[in-house]
Amino acid sequence: MKHYLRLIRYLKPYWFRVVIMLFLMFFISGAFASIIAGFKPLIDILIGDFNMADYQRFKIFRHHSAEQALLSIQEFAARDRMKALLVVAIVLVIVQILRGFSEVLQEYLTEYVGGRVAIDLTTDLHARLLDHPLSLYEAIGIGNIITVAWYDTQALVRGLNLILSRLIQEPLNILAAVAVVFAINWRFALLISIGIPLAGYGASRLGKYVRQRANIAFKDVSATLSILQEDFFGLKIVKAFTMEEQEHARFRRAMGKFFRNRMRIVKAKGWNSPVTETLGAIGVGLLLTFGGRDVIEGRMSSGSFFAFFVALGAIFRPIKTVSKAYSEVQTILSSADRVFGLIDKVPAVCDAPDAIEMPRAKGEISFKNVFFTYNGTDVVLKNIDVNIHPGETVALVGHSGAGKTTFANLTMRFYDVSHGQIALDGYDIRNVTQKSLRKNIGLVTQETFLFDGTVAQNIASSENDVDMDRVIAAATIANAHEFIQHLPNGYNTEIGERGGTLSGGQQQRLAIARTIYKDPPIFVLDEATSSLDSHNEALIQEALERLMRGRTTIIIAHRFSTITSADRIIVLNQGAMEMTGTLQDCLERSETFRNLYEKQFSGLLTRS
Repeated sequence: MKHYLRLIRYLKPYWFRVVIMLFLMFFISGAFASIIAGFKPLIDILIGDFNMADYQRFKIFRHHSAEQALLSIQEFAARDRMKALLVVAIVLVIVQILRGFSEVLQEYLTEYVGGRVAIDLTTDLHARLLDHPLSLYEAIGIGNIITVAWYDTQALVRGLNLILSRLIQEPLNILAAVAVVFAINWRFALLISIGIPLAGYGASRLGKYVRQRANIAFKDVSATLSILQEDFFGLKIVKAFTMEEQEHARFRRAMGKFFRNRMRIVKAKGWNSPVTETLGAIGVGLLLTFGGRDVIEGRMSSGSFFAFFVALGAIFRPIKTVSKAYSEVQTILSSADRVFGLIDKVPAVCDAPDAIEMPRAKGEISFKNVFFTYNGTDVVLKNIDVNIHPGETVALVGHSGAGKTTFANLTMRFYDVSHGQIALDGYDIRNVTQKSLRKNIGLVTQETFLFDGTVAQNIASSENDVDMDRVIAAATIANAHEFIQHLPNGYNTEIGERGGTLSGGQQQRLAIARTIYKDPPIFVLDEATSSLDSHNEALIQEALERLMRGRTTIIIAHRFSTITSADRIIVLNQGAMEMTGTLQDCLERSETFRNLYEKQFSGLLTRS
């Protein structure tokens, strides 16, 4: 329940609406009690048993004006029972109409406040998730995070709406009905009210079970979403290896597991109604036995008996509703644990309290005795000592898994080093803001990612205001201007999710144009031309070489054709720096480099 108390902070901006909601709730409960109590005079008048003495025992009717009103009603009822009955019926209808309008307004306000809280909570979580480094997503999984960010936040707000609309309103209705019951006959009320705590105990026991099953259901939902994500993002592989049947079977198994657990929750919630209705039936039986005897013996009027009967039913209906709502809230509490667990999670990479804004860099990058491990045991980089000079182009070469991409990720501070220091222009990158650091570095990856939007918006993605002159200049340098002009709406063409309407080469050229538009002093190129044909690759390589002049560039090399322009090569072998030097130096002194080179250029050394 502590998490729901935290939601008070999200309710604060809407306090005026919440106050109106509470006022309406009290009015609705008061009207509810009035309608129940109104059945007594209605029935008494109907059967000609209206007696002023039955009402004078209530304090509210002991005042002189109230006594006169009662006397007038009694005389009126005796003279013309039909008109008296009509008056009471009209009053009850008016009260019900006012109650109905109040319920509509109260429900609207509840949905409004709940909807606004959903937006605030989801956007806060989204902002918090963007603060986290890549390690969080690798540890938790994208499927789990999406489930929390959407499914759990919506579930949490549904729980808040339940609290505002049911777990406040219905207990007020119970209190109103109980007050009427005690006013009519407090002895019967004490006897029947024994069932209320019994119903509460049953709901509590069932709620704990439901919450346990809800936690299991979350894991089932996350597993199902992960399968969907893998299948859709890896659809090409699924089709290429004819894995459709296996993947469909895997998805069916996951859905079946989710369904079975879901039905356990439904079954547990289903017990709420039988338990409450059984207690209600016991109460009705007691009332019919003892109340009926008092009516027969003249100790209770028929109107009192009927009003008591109605009030009793009015008590157990909201008890049933509260019991169901409580079970639902227990389900949602598991969502609250996950939502606030992510919001409270401290990012593994964050700005230092005294972090400074870094100016535009000259481009000197220094690794000093750097070690890095992802999980605390397997060392990915070890004892890296290297200095990259401003304007220098350095190629990282090594077998797959040697640490090339990790080297670049640490430079951009996607992760923090486990030991040692990385400095940019003498600034320890942990002492500058992440935003100012990354403004100085442009990244083009082998795996292109574009956003759903226009061509121009993707090229100028780091800015809200698009400078079309710079966009066109960047696209021209990246050899993208020509194909963009042939798109249906040119630079205003919507490219679809992940740039799905473009070819792989076109996507890569837009990604390069995006980095050119940013105009950073440092480039990180992860095989940036891998998706281009030979003609466009040559044009892009030439453009990149022009841009790289005077800028520090780190090339993650998978093909040796991309390192010919490098000033220096760093050879990585199992996370360690084997050597650094020119192409010729590495051929002569590095066995790792020579082996990789010979695999791609077989026979070249022999011919030379």
